Formats: sequence, C-alpha cells, structure tokens
Amino acid sequence: PTGAALSDAGSFAPDIVFAVGLNGTIIKTTDGGSSFVQIESGTKQFLKTIYCINENVGWVSSDSGLVLRTENGGSDWVKVSNSKAWEKSSFFALDEGRAWLSTDYGKLLKTTDGGQNWENIETGIGKSFSLITFIDATTGFSVINESTPEHESITDTVVLKTQDGGQHWDTLDLTFHENINFIKTFQDDHIWIGTYGYLLKSDDRGQTWDTVWLPGNRSDEEAVSVAFRSPDSVWLLYRQPGDWMMYYYIDYTVDGGLTWQKKYESISSWWGNSCNNSINELFYTSGTCWAVGGPGTVLSYGIGDTAWQKHYKTAGGSLRDLYFLDGQNGYAVGDINTLLKTQDGGKNWEIADDLPGDYGFRVYFTSKERGFVSIVNEGLFRTNDGGKTWKNVLEKDGFLVSILFDGTEEGWVLHSHGEMYHTTDEGETWQLLSTLPLSTWWDACFTSQNTGFVSGKEGIMKSSDGGFTWQQVFNPGIFINDIDFIDFQTGWAVGDEGLICKTTDGGDTWKIMDTLTNTSLYDISFINHQTGYLVSDGYGVFRTDDGGENWEFEPVLGLPMILMAGNWDVLLTHNNDIWTLYNCQILHKTDQTTGIEQGLVTAHNEITLFPNPSSGRLIIETGTDLQEIMITNINGQVLFSAKIEKTKRTEQDISFLKPGIYFVRALTEKGIATGKFVKME
Repeated sequence: PTGAALSDAGSFAPDIVFAVGLNGTIIKTTDGGSSFVQIESGTKQFLKTIYCINENVGWVSSDSGLVLRTENGGSDWVKVSNSKAWEKSSFFALDEGRAWLSTDYGKLLKTTDGGQNWENIETGIGKSFSLITFIDATTGFSVINESTPEHESITDTVVLKTQDGGQHWDTLDLTFHENINFIKTFQDDHIWIGTYGYLLKSDDRGQTWDTVWLPGNRSDEEAVSVAFRSPDSVWLLYRQPGDWMMYYYIDYTVDGGLTWQKKYESISSWWGNSCNNSINELFYTSGTCWAVGGPGTVLSYGIGDTAWQKHYKTAGGSLRDLYFLDGQNGYAVGDINTLLKTQDGGKNWEIADDLPGDYGFRVYFTSKERGFVSIVNEGLFRTNDGGKTWKNVLEKDGFLVSILFDGTEEGWVLHSHGEMYHTTDEGETWQLLSTLPLSTWWDACFTSQNTGFVSGKEGIMKSSDGGFTWQQVFNPGIFINDIDFIDFQTGWAVGDEGLICKTTDGGDTWKIMDTLTNTSLYDISFINHQTGYLVSDGYGVFRTDDGGENWEFEPVLGLPMILMAGNWDVLLTHNNDIWTLYNCQILHKTDQTTGIEQGLVTAHNEITLFPNPSSGRLIIETGTDLQEIMITNINGQVLFSAKIEKTKRTEQDISFLKPGIYFVRALTEKGIATGKFVKME
C-alpha cells in the first residue's frame, strides 16, 4: 500500500480498515485488504495512533502533539489540536467527544466536545507521560518511563492511575526497570501491560495484577502489542534481538496467557523500525486480527485462515545490496522478500516476483536471466529466468556476505564465519574451497582467478592460489567492512572508527590514510585512480579527487532525519554513474551532477549556528522553513531531535550536553543542512 512505516490500525466497519504511519500516511481498504487507497492527512508528521469510534467519527494523533478528527468515516481529516511537544506526546480517545493529550512535563489536555475546546489539567506531576489510556470517563492509567542518571538506557518506570478523569494521579505498586511499551484495555475490566520479558494483566480494573511470561521466557524478549478477541483469547506481538537481526513473532492464547501458539514469524534488520520488515502494532476487529509495520506492511489473520495473509507489495524496506549488470539492468535486495529490478538505467524500478525468504542480503547477476541472491538463514538462491523462480543451490544458516564471478563459469561465495565456497558450473553446484580463521568476515574480492582478498574483524587476508589458502597481510585491530580494487595493484579498504587504507602493490602492504570521521565506513568504490566515493554511518556520502588523500562531503537531498544513520552501499556502474542505497531509498548520481540525486533534483542548503562556541543556548537559522532538527555527537549518536514547523530560525537549549564537538542536521524544504558547533562549560 505504501513505502512508509505504519504504526497503528483501526476499523470504522467490517472490511473497512485504516492504517497510519510516517510522513502523515493514512491508508484505507474497503475490501478486507485486497486493495488500498491513500487518504490526504494534510501533514507530514509521524501519525502514531488511530481511534475509530463508530462508522463516522475517528481520531488520529502524531507523536508531537497534532490531533486530527474525522466525522465522515475517514474521508476527510481536520486538525483539532496542534500542541507542540518537545518530547513524544501520548493521546487517547474514549468516544466521540472525550479525549486526552499529554505533552511535556506532565502537561495534560482534555476535550469533551470533539476537540473544539481543550482544558489544561494541572496534574502537578512535572514529568512526561509516555503512555495514557482510559477505560471510562473517570478511570485511566498512564506511564512515566524515566531514565536514571546512572545509565540513560536503564529506566525506572512507574504506572499511575486516575479516578477523576485525570485531575489526580496515584502511583501503583508495580515495579519496572525497563520501558513499558503499551497499556491495552478490553471491555473496561481487563488491562494488559507490556514490557521486557513479561506482561502484567488485571481483570478487575487494575486492583490486582498477574504476571504473564512471554513465550520464550527470556529477559531480552520485548512485548510490543496485544489485540483482544475476548478476555482470554489474545494475540501477542513481541520481538527478540539476534545477531544483526530482530525477530518478530505473533502468538495466540486462548487461556489468558498460560499457553501460547506461534502463528507468525518474521526477520527484520537490526537498524530500526521505520524501513525494514518490522511489525509495530496489532488490531482486532470483526473476526480478523490485523498487523501493521514497516515499510507499508499490512497482514491479516481471519476466521478460517491457516496462515497470515500479506496485503502489500512495496519497494520499501532497508535495502542492503545493489548490483548493475550493465548500464541499464540493475537489481537491489534488502529486508523485504522481493527483488527490485530496473531495465532503463534506474529511471524506473519494478518489484520482481517474491524471493524465497525474509531478508535478501547480497545480489549478483551474470546475465539478464541468471542471477544469485543470498538470503539470511536460508542460503544462496539461483534464478535462470530473471527472478521469476528461484532454487536454493547452497543451503546455509547465517550470512553469505559476498558473491563473486569472474566472467566465466567460475565463482566464489563467502560466509561470514569464514567458509569460502567455489563453483565451476555457473553456480549450479558449490563446494567448500577453504576455511578462514574463525572470526567475522564481511567482504571478498578477486582481482584475477588466482588473487583474492577477504576483510572483516581480523583485517585483510590474501590468497594467491584462487582461494585455497590464505595469508594475513594487514590487521589494524579494527573491523574492515569493504575492499575495492581499481586494477591489479591499487586498492582501498574502509572500516569502523573511520578507517581508510590503501595499497599500491597488489595488496601485499596497506597504508592507513587519515581517518575521515570516528564512525563506521561501510563501502568504498573508485571510478579511477583519483576519484572515489565512500559511505558512512550518520554522515552520508563522501568524495575524493586525489586518490583518497582528502575527502569532501557529497550532499544528498531529501533524506528524512530519521534515516540519517543506517546501512549504506555504494556502487559505480560501467558508465561511471554512482548509485547508493540508503535504508529504503535508491539514490543516483551521474558524472554531470554535483550531488547525489533523489529523483532529478540536487540542492545546497545553508545553515547558521550561533553563538558558536556556546554554553547554554544555540540559535539555528536556515534559508528555508525548518521541518526537523537533530543534534548528534561526532560518532553519529542522536542526542536530541525535534519537529519544527514554519520557521527559519529556532533556539535550542544545549546545556544538557557535555563540552565537546557536536553536529546539527536540519531537515528543510530544500533538503538536509548540516553544521558543527562547540559546546563549552
């Protein structure tokens, strides 16, 4: 239905389901998910929740104080509140007239007339509610997820209850040391709370609570959402981290959580919820449980179904690898189970048939008909018909991180654990060629049939006999992510901590160049001996015109702020066009343009920061209206972000920052503007 990540769903009537999400997205289906249409919301904010009260009236809220309302079943949405929230806001609608909106520092707004008027409730709490819900006009619950001074990633979380419509709040005797992700209610009496490792449920309006352990009984499992069919029949969405992955599960119970049946499982990239195979919310209506997530993911499980039905085919998702066979034919894969394909040099991309797995990691084509894709935890798949059908030719768990062919029938595949596989029949069969030292390996390249290189945690190793044996030639003690050779003698490698290194003697020795940043460099490609590009985590694309001695930032237009840190890939095609992947987007640059293109537009966007250095307040000015700002440290870690509307100038409190160097990234109508400032005591 859309490439945007979806965060919530609701129903005005059977088979009429709405979903909301990033970039002001509202989508609607009237045929049970067979087709979707997009509804104009009038905003680009992240729409977080939707409440469908009856067949006509509904509410939608953003994560920063915006509230929309419809009175015609979702055809039109009108703004009824736009309270600014520096922190994330929380919203709950009880019926046609009554709703509550919490913003910063315990501020609570209440309406009883459908949003025409809002009453400011003085709670006296002084801390922000991260969640709020009501079971009737007087009884409600809220959550405060408060970071401790000792460690910001550990929280002391409290649950509060009101019995007078939000005027007064009492802390419940419940102890949490992790964030609470949701409070869901059913038929007034039944309340479920989700956190890490377990859930709490009450069947008496919060008077007493019972513990329900998550199905895996592991502390790193995280409850994401529940959807009720009855007090005891409940759908549960939870997730569990893995190596470079996030695993999402949907289970079902008919006995209130005593036992669980697994109904769905998916694998997402580790890098976030917005542009990957994540699932963010559950919703139940009229015999069907719906699940929504990113990018544009809509699933359903109805009466009589034996498996979850997918109602999307989208080019969204975190794209992980890109390959061009020639100047016209290109392919991309990522954490979506589809292959993207272009036949006109990237002007248009189409979605080929589904891949046989959840997460495509590498792609390589030897002709328009024959290609290979590595699928995480599945293995290597080959197509002989341009991607219409696929056959698993090398079954392997984990990551196959590199696919290479030499232009004949000979090819190589590298596993991240060090196994090198070899084929001499165009990839129909594969044999184990050699095993590298047990470690994590991430890239491979061959400059001839005999000379090859691998890189990873143990640096760089070289083979002079076609991959049978390997010798270590360089180990800086830093993870090396990528190697690229421009000819038999000259090559470059990049890695973590801003590492850039170069060889001019065929890879026997490597020289460390000056580090560019103190963040991870993911990929590097050179057009010739002087001009090359690399991509980094949090800083984007850089270009050199002097063989890697100096690097300059290459502007990228139009990337949303939430995507400023992520996994990148860069590729140079036969006609020296530059292509790069950035989470859910394919970006392009020809050798005639001065910046990486998103579509056909490039721009330079200026930003002014003053006073600089500063100790308390920082003024940010841009030439066009701001949309969002982000403050990061030199490692790319996001320390502060905020939505900004219709102003070219904003003032920010930076007193919370430690002395040091920081970056401001501002999203404006013209694209991304980046500036550096110094925080003083």
